[in-house]
Amino acid sequence: MLQSIREKATGPLAWIIVGIISVPFAFFGIEAFQSGGGSDYAAKVNGEQISRFELDNRVESRYAQFQQMLGESFRPEMFDRAQLRQGTLEGMIEEELLRQHLEEGGYRIADARVAEFIASQEAFKGADGQFSAELYKDTLARQGNSSSQYEQRVREFLSARQFDEALRQSAFLTPAQLEAEWAWQKQTRELRWRRYDQAAFAQSVAISEDEIAALYEERKQALQTPERVRINYLMLDPASRAAGISPSDEEIAAEYEGQKERFRAPETRRARHILLKKQGAAEDLRARLVAGEVDVAAAAAAESEDPGSKEQGGDLGIIDRGVMVPPF
Repeated sequence: MLQSIREKATGPLAWIIVGIISVPFAFFGIEAFQSGGGSDYAAKVNGEQISRFELDNRVESRYAQFQQMLGESFRPEMFDRAQLRQGTLEGMIEEELLRQHLEEGGYRIADARVAEFIASQEAFKGADGQFSAELYKDTLARQGNSSSQYEQRVREFLSARQFDEALRQSAFLTPAQLEAEWAWQKQTRELRWRRYDQAAFAQSVAISEDEIAALYEERKQALQTPERVRINYLMLDPASRAAGISPSDEEIAAEYEGQKERFRAPETRRARHILLKKQGAAEDLRARLVAGEVDVAAAAAAESEDPGSKEQGGDLGIIDRGVMVPPF
């Protein structure tokens, strides 16, 4: 079932930017342009590296999820990119630590379980309530994910949940705890009580004004109440206010021109690339692509020398304007 989902959820995207860069790109690959060297990484966890490329993809995926969730209410200035990146990196470090622990513990999730979980998600169901491979593919594409990446995350999530359930369902008591619990359940109490009649007691008590004043002075701090303020306010209803306003087209255009910077979002592109270390091979493949002899995704999967994008048909995900170096 998992293989069926994967086959239906992959295929040519509606837009593909093909880049076959010459000598510098051919020798160093996409990560060199992003970080200044092929060995650069965002963090290292017990010897395992979290690459800047993985971090960038996760940040962009979360950013796209926020855009999708907020819809028309989304504004770029609502998010601090630096904080989003830092929070994402800390989450990836925790995930890597948990993944290493689960791997050492031998936790495994079968492909059938992964496929069952994905098919059960409401986000991937069509109007008939059944799993839709097309909707699955489109949803992942909007978030900058491939099916293989998402399935790996599901596998890691299910492994973590399996580990959590194992902890929750396990329990033990020390002899001292067992003895204390037994003693608590079997303990008894002896009680004595006496009833006081308030009315009868009040008749036998005489309190002078001096005693009242003295007790008040002693306890007046406890008798004070917090300072309070009475406020008058005016509520403005946007609907009623708008009813009496009829701006002209010229006024609307002038207002837009004055505030149009608020409505702009960063320019992005989704790209595929094929990395070849020999310029001659790159030029030959480019000629075949231009002539329409081969498909870009298929050529990348078969011939690309970039291990980070080869299995995804050369897909680099969503890239913001200005993230890459100028030649790219």
